[in-house]
Amino acid sequence: MSEGEYEEALAFIAGTKAVMAEAEAALGQDAARAAAAARRDDLARRLDMLRRLMTAAAQRDRIGAKGTGKGNGVTPERQRARNVIQRAGEIEDPLQDLWTAWSQRAGNRRADR
Repeated sequence: MSEGEYEEALAFIAGTKAVMAEAEAALGQDAARAAAAARRDDLARRLDMLRRLMTAAAQRDRIGAKGTGKGNGVTPERQRARNVIQRAGEIEDPLQDLWTAWSQRAGNRRADR
């Protein structure tokens, strides 16, 4: 994973954390069904993008492993990929939980997410 990709991934994760904090704070407030559905859809998009990011980072880690051979250290590219996987993994379940809560508020709990 290049430094540019790494910085972009970290920015997405930080942005998602901010959106999650906002969504969690708003759970206690009254929201119209349309607003709840919009928030649910935004969380669903972020969850999908987060999972895609983790998959791409895992592929980068695996690709980087092919050329290292025995005894070689982990390359910076692989280390960045692993860091992204770890950070994204830390927020995946809480993001899923928020999506579920907002899905219930929107009155449309879809099982395909």
